[in-house]
Amino acid sequence: MGAAADPGSDGQSPCARPDRSVGLAGAKRMARERRQHARRGLCRRRRRRPVDWASRDPSPGPRRRDTDGAYARRGTDRRARDYRCSPRQLGRDVGADGKHQHPDLSRPSAPPRPRHGDARQRVTRPPLRDPHESRVPWLTYGRPDRVTQLRTTAADSTVATAVMRLLSNRKVQLVLNGGFGLVLLGVAFFSVRHFVGAGWPIHHADPLLVSCAALLFLVAYAFKAWGWQRLFQASERPTADALAFAGGAACVGGIALPGRVDDAVRIAIVKRYPGTKASIGTLGLSLLVLGMLDNAALTPMASVAAAGSSQWTTRAGFAVVAAAGIAAAAVVAFLPQIARLPFVTRRRFGRWLAEHTHCTKEAWAAWLFISVSWSLRGLAVFLLLNALSMPGSYVLALAFLVASAASAALPIAPAGAATQAGAGAAILVLGGVGTADAVAFSIAAQALVIVTGAAVMLLIGSWQLALRLRASRTARAAAAAA
Repeated sequence: MGAAADPGSDGQSPCARPDRSVGLAGAKRMARERRQHARRGLCRRRRRRPVDWASRDPSPGPRRRDTDGAYARRGTDRRARDYRCSPRQLGRDVGADGKHQHPDLSRPSAPPRPRHGDARQRVTRPPLRDPHESRVPWLTYGRPDRVTQLRTTAADSTVATAVMRLLSNRKVQLVLNGGFGLVLLGVAFFSVRHFVGAGWPIHHADPLLVSCAALLFLVAYAFKAWGWQRLFQASERPTADALAFAGGAACVGGIALPGRVDDAVRIAIVKRYPGTKASIGTLGLSLLVLGMLDNAALTPMASVAAAGSSQWTTRAGFAVVAAAGIAAAAVVAFLPQIARLPFVTRRRFGRWLAEHTHCTKEAWAAWLFISVSWSLRGLAVFLLLNALSMPGSYVLALAFLVASAASAALPIAPAGAATQAGAGAAILVLGGVGTADAVAFSIAAQALVIVTGAAVMLLIGSWQLALRLRASRTARAAAAAA
């Protein structure tokens, strides 16, 4: 009873019974024994039976591909284990010189990691190869960086890949571009033929009122661009002239392009505009929010048009537009909070949405600019009605504008401008205007909007060209002075 118990005599590790009365030397000794005990237990768990490399087939065979490197991270990969435990500790697969007999096990399965905090010590991985073309196991080349590297050309038969391969063909591109050019020429020919035979719809209009309407349409483009600009983050916000140029190009392209293709035109032009930092996904998200804000800005106009309408079908249509605008405003207002919910941020798209979504304050500022833009357009339509001496009021002008804008939201339409002109003409006919006069006014209004969009493109293009010429002259003068 008086004898002290021998540490470790009961089969337990010395580190399992810490002694608080030991000094500094005893603490160091116990820490050293604890490390040795942990190392012996780790190597004991990693021992395996020796492998006969002479009778083993060196080809990889039908083994499962580890696409995310989970085996190497969990320590179940043979080469990773052998690299962490020395050959002499394992006691197998080593020769007289203490090295591995198999050449694949003589080197580590993954390159060494840089030290923590040292970003300059980066190790590049060797290029990934197809495992079917090599006799070395697939994990030798490390973790793949792209999902497309796991696919082979013969096995990849998705529809998207086939479409992209078809569109990348030079002959297909020539056929598509030629067909699009022929369609534009046909539209221009029939338009000129119609105006030559029937005359220009506004040839007898008041030039002063028509000029004021065109000026209001031009200013509306600027307010629309300022509102769209508010939907981007400050670090990747495009310039207002880039967004206005894209809006004018989309309006001009709406002569022959189908509905909703103008959004692709806007994205392509803003992306290729000088100084643009926003990605394609960010531009697409901003266009989606911009469409919702357009619906929200049309809500007061749709309510006024519904109140001034005499037929219940027209009232029901404008009520649907107003309800859709209220719902769109609610989505835009709560989108930042929705994007930061836990079940949304757990997904990759949710995290991206939380990083690139707009601020609620900026969204309200964008809605204010867009509302001013639509109000200016409504006033321009009212002036154009008076310029043609047609019977109409401001309520009828708002109804024409709301119907034209609502028709632009259709997912599939033959042409954006034609669809809007048809919807506007139908509203004018329901408002008591003659069919011929309604069609003529709709064509005149759409033509004026398209001419204004072309003027916006011409002004901004001339300004950019002048800036480039000035920069080149300054560079030449500096080079001559040096």
